[in-house]
Order: sequence, then structure tokens, then C-alpha cells
Amino acid sequence: MWLKKNKKDSLQIIQQKHFDWYAENTFQDYEKYSKSTSWQCIDLQVIGQWRSEIKKGSFLLDVGCAQGRSTFQFMNEPINIVAFDISREMVRLAVRKYKQSPYQAKVSFMVADASTFPVKNSSFNYVLLYGVLHHLPDPRRACLEIYRVLKRHGVYMGLENNSTIFRFVFDLLQKLSPLWYEEAGPVALMSKKDLLKWFLGLKIKLTTSTLAFVDPHLVNLLPPSLAQFILDATNRLGQILPLMKENGGLLAIKGSK
Repeated sequence: MWLKKNKKDSLQIIQQKHFDWYAENTFQDYEKYSKSTSWQCIDLQVIGQWRSEIKKGSFLLDVGCAQGRSTFQFMNEPINIVAFDISREMVRLAVRKYKQSPYQAKVSFMVADASTFPVKNSSFNYVLLYGVLHHLPDPRRACLEIYRVLKRHGVYMGLENNSTIFRFVFDLLQKLSPLWYEEAGPVALMSKKDLLKWFLGLKIKLTTSTLAFVDPHLVNLLPPSLAQFILDATNRLGQILPLMKENGGLLAIKGSK
């Protein structure tokens, strides 16, 4: 393992060390990881849809923002953003990038733990967790926090690793040729059933869909335009076929309070 673990470390500290390491390293920095063809195509599909629904002047909380990977997708919207991450090094990269160019969005970055959001109740129109729940020691606790900080009619937007029956293919290819270096929490893969359990008792309407029916190892070998076409086409097909519709590699989540 590229990151040595101390048995006494809490899961949060392990995540912090992992992403501090990922901020800049000789294997693959996080910016390079997020700019891979497969992730750029997925970002366009998922965040592109969410971005089109964001209202002017609204408030968005980006939980687990890393180096601003998801935050900067909304930077040219006239909105207010608070973004935080457990990794000080990742936040430092995000702040540095934010200072380099003028943006429409007004943004505040900070270091914090996603187990307890450092914001007031009912203070955000949107809460974004882009690939974050599967890193946390207690996803249920984070879901309670999502609900707490959302305003009435607010929206939770999320993307997570899906518990697909085809996961073994990706796991095998990752062992042979790692595309990125993962440090997942106790729930590395999840389903809509998990989310319903974590939001149990809360007045929030959850809708989910799966996507990414083509392995990213293959997608990354293609020119970006062809990769986008293939992902779009396979997503449309996969989401209507009974055996496939729940078995994309990723789970897109939308929750309305």
C-alpha cells in the first residue's frame, strides 16, 4: 500500500491522510485523476444535468470537495457556494485555483469532517456529495446532516459506487491496471435500499438511476467525443433493459426535501 496506516488511526484520519497524499504525489495527483476521459464524460452527464437546474442566487454546500473537482463545475453560475473537505492539502489546492481566475460564484472553502457539517440548520438550497458517502465511517450520520442543512424544498445531489453485479470486472481490471487509488470506508458500494435505510424517518423523496455501463479502462482508450457518444448511448440503453437498469457502475442520487 502506498499509504502506511496506523492501527490507532480513526477512519476519518485514514481518509485525511489518503487525500493529503493524493493532493500531490509521484503516482497520480488528484487533478490528473479527475481529468481522465471517463470522469470528464461522467461529470458532463451528471453534473451537467444538475447544473441546469440550479437557481440564480441559491446556496450550495459541496461536501467533500477535494481540490474543487465538483465545486468548479458550478463556478460560472451566479450562486453562493460553501465547500469543505477533510484534507487540508486538497483544500489548499482548491483555494489556489479559485484565486487564479474570476468566477461568477462566490465561494468559501474550509477544512472540516463530513460526519458533522459545520453549517446551520436549513441553510442551503442544494447539498452536493460527489463520490463522498462511500468514504465515510457512518453514511447514515452524513445523511442526517444532509437533511438537517437543507432548506424546505432543498435538493440533495449525489453520485456513489453502485453495488452492481458486474463490479467484479472493474475490480479485476483495477488490480491489473489501477486507474486510481481508492481508500473506501466500510460501505464501499451501495444501492437505493441503503439510501432509503439511511434516510429512514426523514421527509425526503429519493430518486436514483445507474449509469456507466462501460468500464472506464475501455473508455479512457477512446477519443473524448467517441467516449461521450458511447457512454450516452449505453446509459440510455442500460436504463431501459430490466437486467441492466440497476447495474450501472455508478449510482446517481437526487433527494428532494
